Amino acid sequence: MDGTLTRAEIDFAQMRARTGILTGDLFATMESWPDEKTVKKAMEVILEMESCARSQTRIQPHLEELLEFLEASDVRLALVTRNTRKGTDSFFQLIHPKWKDKFQVVLTREFRFVKPDARLLHHVARRLNVQEHDMLMVGDSREDVECGNAAGAMTCLLEGGGNEILPSRGSAARSQEEEDEEICASFGFCDEDVEAYEAGLEEGGGEADPMLRARNLAHLKEQLQNGALEGAAAKPPDGVAFIARMRAAGHLRAAASSYPSIAKAAGGFCGDGGDYADSVLHLGCAQGALTMMIACQGMRTLGVDVRPQAVEATRARGLLSIHLPTWEDRNTLESAKVQLGGHANVVVAYGNAASGFPWDSSSALTELGRTLSPDGRICARFGVNGLDVDQTQRALKEACYHIKAWHVESDTGMLEFIAAKA
Repeated sequence: MDGTLTRAEIDFAQMRARTGILTGDLFATMESWPDEKTVKKAMEVILEMESCARSQTRIQPHLEELLEFLEASDVRLALVTRNTRKGTDSFFQLIHPKWKDKFQVVLTREFRFVKPDARLLHHVARRLNVQEHDMLMVGDSREDVECGNAAGAMTCLLEGGGNEILPSRGSAARSQEEEDEEICASFGFCDEDVEAYEAGLEEGGGEADPMLRARNLAHLKEQLQNGALEGAAAKPPDGVAFIARMRAAGHLRAAASSYPSIAKAAGGFCGDGGDYADSVLHLGCAQGALTMMIACQGMRTLGVDVRPQAVEATRARGLLSIHLPTWEDRNTLESAKVQLGGHANVVVAYGNAASGFPWDSSSALTELGRTLSPDGRICARFGVNGLDVDQTQRALKEACYHIKAWHVESDTGMLEFIAAKA
């Protein structure tokens, strides 16, 4: 909402300075903090600044023109924001009263799912009785784009709102426009030139999806008239789809809400004191995009990587991450338990960044197992890339893992397995 439907009047630089969160996502960072008093203090700053901004809120130019167009086109509307109900109430007071009822779904951070948790848009799709690939997520931040991509929706980054960060791999918008009036033609009509874009979560994280591009409004209109992308559909990046499969199979347990620790410490979010979720060691975190998609589902998540630049990139997103000098470094793996507040329940290993681990080494797997709880498990999917698959099976058994599922895709060369501590 802020920066998309309204002019962003919040000084985000000042908010970061006052909360001490100079880089990374505010809520992801606060969720990772172990000290509840620090979380509560930061939330008090955010609430204060949001309250001051409400009195200065202005709607974006051409917003009502956009809404009139969407109503005439029979497009259903939903508003999802990380602001509060007081913030949405202020917004609806600024525009004509009739529009409040036109938004069929209005969800704030008091709802149990919050961006970039893809479960938010899955919920919206059910409420609107539509498929995710028929939805267009419009927003001015990386979290908006990541939420849409992860849910399998089309995405549009509205530039100039003051809240966006240039998209990285795993958070590339499928359409970029400058003003609300330019969104009109693209809302609900996926009819542009097909051009592959790398939607993957870092290395090997996803396939190339269609990207909507327009040099200007006239070019966009021309492509819409020509029906260039008629019948095209978006889908989640592969890494996100893998995590969703693990959750559906019961191998990975997410929380019932996106930010349960913030809810417990400071309120303002939906959360249950008994909300249970796995703690996750993300092996080969790369630049942290998939780490974020795990963490925003309420799972305490620690990224680990042997590449210092990958660890720094993940930390810059506000996520917990540590550097392993080698994959078998016992001292660092022991420190992972400290960061997680105990043993991990799950090791997630996905993509090329994880394939570098010595999976055919029983000693390396034994060291990795020291970070896992007695009922811990490894959920892995990566390219074989010359790996001795038979030796990997033997090494897992020698390291006292029980292989619950094992599959090598002959067409893609991908190995996927579930291994639990015996």
